[in-house]
Amino acid sequence: FGGTSGDPGCSSATDDSESPDPSDTTAPEAPVISSPANNSYNNSGIVTISGMAEAGSTVRVVDDAVTPNAKTTQVAADGSWSVTFGTSSARLADASYTYTATATDAAGNTSGVSGPVTVIVDKTLPTVVEVNPFNGQQGVPLGTNVTVTFSEEMDESTLNDSTVKLVKPGRKPASIPVTLTKSTDGSDKTVLTLDPFGSTRQTLAASTAYQLTIEGASDGDENAVKDLAGNELARDEVTSFTTAKK
Repeated sequence: FGGTSGDPGCSSATDDSESPDPSDTTAPEAPVISSPANNSYNNSGIVTISGMAEAGSTVRVVDDAVTPNAKTTQVAADGSWSVTFGTSSARLADASYTYTATATDAAGNTSGVSGPVTVIVDKTLPTVVEVNPFNGQQGVPLGTNVTVTFSEEMDESTLNDSTVKLVKPGRKPASIPVTLTKSTDGSDKTVLTLDPFGSTRQTLAASTAYQLTIEGASDGDENAVKDLAGNELARDEVTSFTTAKK
């Protein structure tokens, strides 16, 4: 009357309890990617994507490469998950990557696609590509504004009077007050304009040498200009020019 360990009925009941419920045809909700923020920058080439999904499901994250790269992981009991693209020995190339995720539950039901998250990988240090007046230039007109063109778009908050300095050298070097104006050219390169004294009614002194310093990372202080990904100018950029006679 009662089942035994060899009873086929008991055996099948045990198997059923360990197998996915065949009546479960409901797909889980699409995962949510919570980190990193959409359109954020990364300067390491190692990108960790994390978020929330149905506990116990398997999350698959893919990028938008021509041949997509995919990572899968099981979702923890609290619904959290994370995957990492790139390693210390094989970092992602500088490019824009868009990631999406899906979740598949134990019954094989797959969710819709998550909202996309784009990450811009930029490991390249910015450089100064042009300074006007150029280094060593003589006879510079007294009403000249100084312009600096960088190799890429810069973090404007790092372009200030602590990182960009115009000085009149000598036994008692004097810092020249300037008004800084930031813009971008047609190639998305930042162009910084220094208006000495901040007024067209005041000019540079005649027959005088001036030195421009743009702070980089090499001198060990905390002041350095940075690009949008947080990469610092590798070293101080120092140029000088001499104004014309009156």
